[in-house]
Amino acid sequence: MPSRNVRSRLVELGNSGYEIVADEPDIRKWKVTNADRKLLGVVDELLVDRELHKVRYIVLGLHGKPLNLLSRRVLIPIGIAELDQVDEAAKKLIDNGWCQAVVVSLGAAGAMLATKNHFIHYKTPTIKKRSTVGAGDSMVAGIVWALQSGFPNEDVVAWGVACGSAATMNEGTRLFKKADAEKLFKWVKSHS
Repeated sequence: MPSRNVRSRLVELGNSGYEIVADEPDIRKWKVTNADRKLLGVVDELLVDRELHKVRYIVLGLHGKPLNLLSRRVLIPIGIAELDQVDEAAKKLIDNGWCQAVVVSLGAAGAMLATKNHFIHYKTPTIKKRSTVGAGDSMVAGIVWALQSGFPNEDVVAWGVACGSAATMNEGTRLFKKADAEKLFKWVKSHS
């Protein structure tokens, strides 16, 4: 399980002394899109975990003014954002030891988990959607909670999809209900 002190181990790649291996892609300046291929921004920098010697986060420079955020730079766990050429990028990140797993949100189509040995597609359940506000954040929250709880990668992503889907069952900006997420988790697990 990851150390609780991970923030003190993070450093920007440009200031870390680490270099990208020759003939491997430098994803800085790559475009980041959502599942509908709408531009969200550009990768400004990568955060490296000095202890694990792996890229852990993308520093995303936002395009436009999404969510009325004051900051134009946000952190995204590596793999959550959909990068152009995502399949190749995921494979190279894993093959080069930068991370062990990459999760890609596919919006209403679910999510994808890429590891060294396989790609798994997680379908979203068919439910009555009242609002998609907060669904992506809820997916990330589900993933973070499941990681912190020690679940295996396959269950971590299923929890993320379940929490994101559960959030769409509520109107406006209401958070998902735990009971809904638990029920949807069982469905996602049985359909992936």
